[in-house]
Amino acid sequence: MSFTFPTPTPIFPALFSGYPSHMKPATAALVATSVSGVETRSVRQIYPLWDFEVPFEVLRDQTQNAVVDPYYATYTELQQLCGLFLACRGQYGRFFYSCPEDNSRLGQAIGTGDGIKLEFRALRTIGTGTLAFTEPVGGINAGAGWKVYYNAVDDSANWSVSADLMSFVRISAPTVGAVITADFSFYYFCRFLEDLEDFEQFYHHLWTLKSCKFRSAKR
Repeated sequence: MSFTFPTPTPIFPALFSGYPSHMKPATAALVATSVSGVETRSVRQIYPLWDFEVPFEVLRDQTQNAVVDPYYATYTELQQLCGLFLACRGQYGRFFYSCPEDNSRLGQAIGTGDGIKLEFRALRTIGTGTLAFTEPVGGINAGAGWKVYYNAVDDSANWSVSADLMSFVRISAPTVGAVITADFSFYYFCRFLEDLEDFEQFYHHLWTLKSCKFRSAKR
């Protein structure tokens, strides 16, 4: 049985979540210890994968029955979250997630012109100075607005945005040494970690999901 995943990539619903929530960067290294005790280490993964665990204490829903409760008529929180999980077929599909605590950057450096390159992947930097770490984002939230700067001058009119790329739309590429920075909002590109979700009803039209687990994915 074939399955075609829906396009465009679905977006995780913006629902009020509970606490505590977890955000876990996972890296991978290979460590080998010799008989003398000396360790040899190598990096096996350039960029981390991010594990999220988010509780939803209250999901209000009108029910999907023919006759809805008028008091909850405007609420479809359970349907939104459950619908995304079912559309993804659990772990199979992937979606965009806008993390409330980490979803935008101002003046983010995304590249330097070389006279040839027209496309630049959107990046995000975590930390400062010698401890700064930069990685590609999962996708650009174009609907939240964005700007691209060419040597610190707003040049947005000459750029377009698609998926996780910012593309120069002129025929000639940014000149050698040109500094490209951007203001933008971004998504994590994620998949569910399990094929089962436990939605618990604790009162009439009120549900909870004590642990929703998902992980960032690479394209």
